[in-house]
Amino acid sequence: MMKIRKLLDIRERSIRYGSVFRVLGKWPYEPLVDFLLVYSPGCDRKSNLVVSTGHKAGLIMERLPLESSLEHGANGISTKWAISNWDEWIYPDCPIEDVFVID
Repeated sequence: MMKIRKLLDIRERSIRYGSVFRVLGKWPYEPLVDFLLVYSPGCDRKSNLVVSTGHKAGLIMERLPLESSLEHGANGISTKWAISNWDEWIYPDCPIEDVFVID
């Protein structure tokens, strides 16, 4: 079953690949935009965010640094890292209080 939660309310250690960050968008995005967390094998930065809505859908928005991942082959990125680095690495145009995760 799909869950929609505020990022700040997530208690699990990781946000799994296939999860969606739903944010309030600003130009060049629509008013509401989704970023899909994907795994890209064969790349230096394996965790990426892909725009999954609107006219920018399908484009890689950000290649996340290695430190975003948990150790021991976790299937996603660290929740703590995502919260701590939201403004620097993910999408500073949307306040973290308004970020939802769909998984």
